[in-house]
This record gives sequence, structure tokens and C-alpha cells, in this order.
Amino acid sequence: MGYRLRMPWKETCAMNEWIRMIREYCRGGYSISALARRYDVSRKSVYKWIERYERQKWEGLSDMSRAPLHHPNALSASMEENILGLRKQWPLWGAPKIHVKLQEQPQCPSESTVSNVLERHGLTRKARPRRSATPSQQPLSHCQQVNQVWCTDFKGWFRTGDGSRCDPLTITDAHSRYLLRCQAMGGSTGTQMVVPLFTATFREYGLREAMRSDNGSPFATTGLAGLSTLSVWWIRLGIRLERITPGHPGQNGCHSRRFTVRLPWRSPSSRK
Repeated sequence: MGYRLRMPWKETCAMNEWIRMIREYCRGGYSISALARRYDVSRKSVYKWIERYERQKWEGLSDMSRAPLHHPNALSASMEENILGLRKQWPLWGAPKIHVKLQEQPQCPSESTVSNVLERHGLTRKARPRRSATPSQQPLSHCQQVNQVWCTDFKGWFRTGDGSRCDPLTITDAHSRYLLRCQAMGGSTGTQMVVPLFTATFREYGLREAMRSDNGSPFATTGLAGLSTLSVWWIRLGIRLERITPGHPGQNGCHSRRFTVRLPWRSPSSRK
């Protein structure tokens, strides 16, 4: 039993069809209406392509840009010259300051337009990417029991009633999500300030297998392997480091949630 070889359909494009139509038109074998019916287009389209062929020959049959030739909101040449003139007058100015200066003139462009003009003329400098600590290469462990993995982080700082800065340090258990410690730090998050707090927590609950944190200070640095003084101290205690990927707080989502700290109730008589 023989097999029949099936050949694929011959592919074509719109330009090839227009070339075939113009060739048949030049031979004089078809009228405009016949060509329109033969290629399943309108007579207006046939006239358009014939006109383009007579004006530009075969190059006129290629696809042209469909973008509008004029835009009502396009930046004028005079305004672009004003932007470049202000930058030449104040070389250290960027788009924000130039935009403020242009607000004194009518039809002031947006700040992003000013930035695009400066970038188009090579007058901008891209900022270097910020270095970040190296996250853990091993996948984060799945907690099977309490007191196996602890999570720690500094919550967003805020001002107290007297105007002092407060940086709350929090430590939780990854399995039970129990809040082990929530200590207000007086604006200092250095290693010398947090080591006594971790020491007191270890003495109360014991040492853990792993400590999960982000890549910020004092938990990590941009140095070798992202190690900091605090993380080296944890390693010496036999604690495994788990650092989440930068920009992915969901990897430490059980700790990133907000805590509600309830203070003990005191009677009015005891407040004196």
C-alpha cells in the first residue's frame, strides 16, 4: 500500500498578489471590474494600487507606514529648542526642574515629554542598578513543627507622639505564626542593638534550625555571600540562614502581615 505525499499549500502575501494584479493589468487582458472580482477587492483598491504603480513603479507596491503624518499634540520644534536651550544654560538640570521652568510658557509639555527630549539628544544618564544582597540558593524550608524556622524583620518605622523615630523589630515562628518579640527600637537598627534582643529570645525559647529574613540591614549586606555581622553570629550558633529573593516579600508572607499590639489595660486610678 503506497502513501500519497501531501505538499503544503503555497504561501503568498499581499504584495505578491498586488504584483500579479498589476502584471495582468499591464497585459491588458482584464478590466478594472474583472480584476476587482478576480482578487476579491473593491474597484477603489484596484485604482489605488494602479496609481501607486504608475507613480513609484514596483517600489510603490510595498506596505507603507499607517502612522498619521501629523499629530495634533506633537511637540513643536520651537518648544524642543527651548528645552535644549534651558539644558544648555543649566547643564545640571534634569527634566523636573526644566519642566517647572517651562510652566511659565503657554502649552507647557509634560515632564515625561521633557525627559524624552533630553534622552533623544543624549543628555541623560541612566542610574546604575542598585546592588543587593545574595539571596539563599537553597529553597526555603517547609516548616513541619513549631520552633523550627523563625522569621524576623523590621516593620515600617513611624514617629511617636514626641516626634521620636520608632523601628519595631519583630520575631515570629514560621509554623504557628506566634509573635515571639515585638521590640521598639529607638531609630537604631545596628547589630549591637539587636544582638541583645535575639540573645534574650534564644534564652527564652531556645535556638532555632533556621532564621528567615530579607536582604536588608543588619540581616544581610552586599559583601561576600551577603553575610553581615549578625548573620555570621547566627552561623556560629548553628543556625541556617534563609534569605528571600529581593523584591519578593511574599516568600516571607506569614511575617509580612501586620501585627496588632495590644497593651495591658490599666484603670484610671493606677495611671496616677
